[in-house]
Amino acid sequence: MSGEFRVGSELNEESEGAKILHPKSGYELYFLYEKKLEHPDFKLHFKIPLDSSTAEPENRKMLVTERDYSAYPLKLRKLFADIWRRGEIVQYVEVGPGLGGFIDYASDYAFDVGAPKPIAIDLVNYSLLGEMLECARNLDLKYLSKNSALGVRVNERFDTLVDRCRIILDSERVCFYNMDIREAVNNVEGLVGCADVVIDNFGPCLYTGTEKNVMKLEKKLSAPWGVFFVNDGKG
Repeated sequence: MSGEFRVGSELNEESEGAKILHPKSGYELYFLYEKKLEHPDFKLHFKIPLDSSTAEPENRKMLVTERDYSAYPLKLRKLFADIWRRGEIVQYVEVGPGLGGFIDYASDYAFDVGAPKPIAIDLVNYSLLGEMLECARNLDLKYLSKNSALGVRVNERFDTLVDRCRIILDSERVCFYNMDIREAVNNVEGLVGCADVVIDNFGPCLYTGTEKNVMKLEKKLSAPWGVFFVNDGKG
């Protein structure tokens, strides 16, 4: 374990939730279960500190997203399916994947067709994220324990996200650079110009400067024939 977690709870007539804090790192996991919905559901997000952020101190937090594969750009998903079906050899690079679902699929594709492992570039501590998810799963929340259907969905979601942490950290499946995009472009040999497909997730803009500067850095990853996708979460 990476040290002690602090857990705070929130309970009212409409919702029940908890906030898990890792004081040493400043990482936060917040999740909320909505009670009064016809089909009760839950919201979950991470925030991590950004020591190198240009934002004001009180805003130096970055949201770690958990988009499923279906939330990635439709054009990317169609291209990915066509490439896999044809068995083409393609190098994928995702910048700031967070807990998104693309790398999982890309690693399966690479294993299936013998392509290079997908590359993920992110400064997130995935080991710690996984521990915090396990901590959240083990909390005894009264409303959740009374709603078995929601409990199943919540546990399945935790399983999915813990598995994504595991996959990112599995060097047999993913080539993971635990750093920001500027450091990766400047210091990792062979990274510049390696990618056939680059996926951008906006997050790097929070810690590497303006969107324009980040795009310039990310496009350095692309081969001359490469394609570039911005994951805006709109599908």
